[in-house]
Amino acid sequence: MKKVVLLILISCLLLTGCSVKKVEELSDSEKFSKEYNVSEKNPFIYSNYKEIITILKQETGIVLLANSDDEASIKAVKIITNLAKKENIEKIYYFNPMTIKDKDNKKYKEILKEIENDISDYELKLPTLYAIKDGKVINYSDNFTKKEELSEEYLTDKQLKKIEDKYISIFNYEEE
Repeated sequence: MKKVVLLILISCLLLTGCSVKKVEELSDSEKFSKEYNVSEKNPFIYSNYKEIITILKQETGIVLLANSDDEASIKAVKIITNLAKKENIEKIYYFNPMTIKDKDNKKYKEILKEIENDISDYELKLPTLYAIKDGKVINYSDNFTKKEELSEEYLTDKQLKKIEDKYISIFNYEEE
């Protein structure tokens, strides 16, 4: 009897141990999917401070600064994810600046400085989607940064279309 119970326990451990992925084993898109509750087929790549600074200084890419603890970021990410799929966008660099704001304010301010070089009177609002071309911000959108923009009455079909058009212009690297 003890052997049967022991065999059942070992079998359960083996079965559950083999089917559960550890967080570090998840792909970026899988992690992002869990963090923002969007499809696993998404273009988001987790980026660190150095990668974001490099893009802001000299590279080309679509960058999303957002915070998954923020309702506006969650709502914007759902729209961005759906549009990226429709527009065949393969890569959006994601960074949550709140992870360094209090811990390393110098790095946080460096990110702001790089953005301010291209946008005068800039104040970081989350979420914001940027089109960076050769290290220069050429277009951006900080929709959903006001509470009223989250309400259903604000997001009429016409307003949603305007937001989607703005995101598509960013995906296409259209200058503002």
